[in-house]
Amino acid sequence: MRFNFLIAVVYSAIFGAIYGQKSLVNLDSIYQLALEASYANNHVLSVKHLTTLINENAAIEGLYFDRAVQRELAADTAGAIADLSVLINADKKNADAYFLRGKLYVEIFEYKLAFEDLKHAVKLEKSNADAHYFLALASQQLFRSRMAHQHFKKSKELNSEKNNTFTLWNIIKW
Repeated sequence: MRFNFLIAVVYSAIFGAIYGQKSLVNLDSIYQLALEASYANNHVLSVKHLTTLINENAAIEGLYFDRAVQRELAADTAGAIADLSVLINADKKNADAYFLRGKLYVEIFEYKLAFEDLKHAVKLEKSNADAHYFLALASQQLFRSRMAHQHFKKSKELNSEKNNTFTLWNIIKW
């Protein structure tokens, strides 16, 4: 696997130089800069590097998810939601994108939008305890107490060590 990547890097460097295109080596170094900025908790700089990569390689969908996470950490919720929307439009079966966008909608009190995204996330990945948990929160805010109860219970079953699920489960009397 590593050998194939090296061949692709060499090939890209040679033909990129001939045709004036960015090489994978350069793009990889930009991605490394984004990672380093993230590790240093400089999420705004990480977003800048990821934006450069997206501008050069818009077809690489994973970059949108990476940038959405960095935007969330940089308190740019609207930007994160926008990136996740692009990703979801490109891949309707991306449970992680639906989950993260749904979670962000819960955080900004958009419970109807959160409910729809989290339903998709749970449908695509039934074993995601966090998706069940946030779907329960959205359901509760939309006065769907039976559904909230079911998803709190499922979240607890899937991840009994999750303190916030256990605490909420004990606080809410059904």
